Amino acid sequence: MAPQARVRGPARPRSARHEQGAPGRTPRRRPERRRHAYRRRRLHGGRSRLPAGRRPSRLHAAARPGHGAAPHRRRLPGRADGRGRGELRARELAARRDRPRPAGGPPLRDRRAAAREGTPRGAVVSGLVLRAAESRDVEPAGDVNFVAFYRAALAHGLVPAVTTPADSRRYIRHLLEFDPLGGVVAEEDDRIVGVGWVHPRGAVATLGPIAVDPGAQGRGIGRRLLERAVELAGKGLPQVRLVQESFNAVSLGLYLRAGFRIVAPILELELGAGTALVPPRAPAGAAVRPAAPADAPRLVARDARAFGAPRLQSIDLYLRRGRVLVAEDRGALAGYAMGIGFEGVAHLGSAAADDAEVLLCLAGTVASELAAQGHRVRTMVPAADRRLVEGLMGFGFRVFRACHYMVRGGGTAPPPNYLLMNGDMM
Repeated sequence: MAPQARVRGPARPRSARHEQGAPGRTPRRRPERRRHAYRRRRLHGGRSRLPAGRRPSRLHAAARPGHGAAPHRRRLPGRADGRGRGELRARELAARRDRPRPAGGPPLRDRRAAAREGTPRGAVVSGLVLRAAESRDVEPAGDVNFVAFYRAALAHGLVPAVTTPADSRRYIRHLLEFDPLGGVVAEEDDRIVGVGWVHPRGAVATLGPIAVDPGAQGRGIGRRLLERAVELAGKGLPQVRLVQESFNAVSLGLYLRAGFRIVAPILELELGAGTALVPPRAPAGAAVRPAAPADAPRLVARDARAFGAPRLQSIDLYLRRGRVLVAEDRGALAGYAMGIGFEGVAHLGSAAADDAEVLLCLAGTVASELAAQGHRVRTMVPAADRRLVEGLMGFGFRVFRACHYMVRGGGTAPPPNYLLMNGDMM
């Protein structure tokens, strides 16, 4: 059946109060200006004549308790003060900014400056002294270095790279002997709260470690240590490098704000102590032998090709206290590998060769000797060097942690067929 048409009844008569000229009613004047005339919405507080079932875009109702402008925004000039029409009143802003502060209250600080410094609003680094590291700082600086890296690793559920306070103190003592002019400590109220180190090597300087006591973090101390370490490296240095643990977002933000950039991912691999490792044979034509003091000039030159600057100081240390192998092909230096052991942990690197097979033979031989001495062997390799990573993991190395290779200034990623010296010397 077809639907029946709706029959409209007669129109209802208008009320007497709506009639023009009705007694007791003053005719309303229609405003001359309207907003959104197509909806017949009046400009000055009148009701909007919207179709049935439509709600107005703004509800004119009394504000609930607690609603309205935030406390820090009250008494600021708003739309009624001419905002947006070039009539913003600056006197109200100046009066609020310059109003008297209560006695004993915290000092006013620029929020943007606080964000750049990594300092919470109201917290001011007072009484902080940066000075050169000395022999009397070995124990307190070593403890700060241990606690900072240990807690950061545990907070992310990872195995700490620094295992005991004794190892950390021993490493700080080694740095004082190896780079005595590169250390700086942050001291507050006669207590060391931070430590940093820089290692200048010609046109390249490397940073590490940089650590701040967890109780003093977030107050700009790490930034000041970083700036002082860069100053110690020398003005106009073409390149500054560091290795940063990828899980630590706080330190990553610090280095990015300081002008460093990530140029390559780095993997730190670890071989268990006592692991039986059978290194591959050297390729045909290559002869592997222990390095002699007479090989130092060639080692320095070959290492400089990979690192970017000569490191005579480091090569001399490894020749005296570590293990160094060289590979020769018809009298020419085809590659080298160095390693050094400390209490419980040994570092494999730097190592470089023209051919990956030669490098794996050299690195595997040095790693097997260090592991046989009871050391856990760690090495750092560019993650993009697939052949080198797979070869080392085939020996029994496992991933210990992932890092970022960061650079400030010129320079790119490390070359292929190269193992870094360690996380601080690179």
